[in-house]
Amino acid sequence: MLTVEHLHKEEKKLIGKLLPANCHWFVAKEAPRDFNLYPKEHQLTGKMATKRLNEFRASRSCAKEVLNQLGITQFPLLSNEHRAPNWPAQIVGSISHTNGRCIAVVCQAENLRSIGIDVELSEPLKSEILSQIITPKEQKQLSETNSHLKYAKLIFSIKESIFKCLHPIYLTWIGFKDLSVKLDFENASFSISPEEHFNSSLPLSELKGSWHISNAWIYTCCWLEPALD
Repeated sequence: MLTVEHLHKEEKKLIGKLLPANCHWFVAKEAPRDFNLYPKEHQLTGKMATKRLNEFRASRSCAKEVLNQLGITQFPLLSNEHRAPNWPAQIVGSISHTNGRCIAVVCQAENLRSIGIDVELSEPLKSEILSQIITPKEQKQLSETNSHLKYAKLIFSIKESIFKCLHPIYLTWIGFKDLSVKLDFENASFSISPEEHFNSSLPLSELKGSWHISNAWIYTCCWLEPALD
């Protein structure tokens, strides 16, 4: 199992910087061979294909490790009616996996309202799906970069993180072309604006986020801080 102890020191440091304060996280390549799902988790795997099952086991293994950091043990992480992880009370969290990486992050709800995380292979977005993901505003910014398909993959990942952050609270479907993301290359952050057709009261201006690209992976994170009294 590839744990944070085995990660390249620089990557470990950058993942830590990616997340807001007071978060706990755990990264793995896959679940250990001797890892066992809780019985209730195992009940969810009946019709899963092998690839999906391996991803599910990795995600629950990471979730178990990261919840242990908060002293929460023997907690089966099930899915709610929206197919999102059903975290313990007073905990917010997020999980993401791709080939060769799974990451789980959790935080006390008193410190964050919600959080979304995503990890992707650091490779260009397939050109044939570019028009399904990228808005004209984003395309304009991407055209000014020297690797527009790779940064398009970054925007794809950011939008995944945004959805994971907002949907558990507001249960609003957000399509890839409902929002435009503006990349801040100097601070490895981003801002978000709704497209004209997307009428929503989502607190987009309150969202905060960051990103990191290495030679192998793209990491993105989006979160909502507690509302001011």
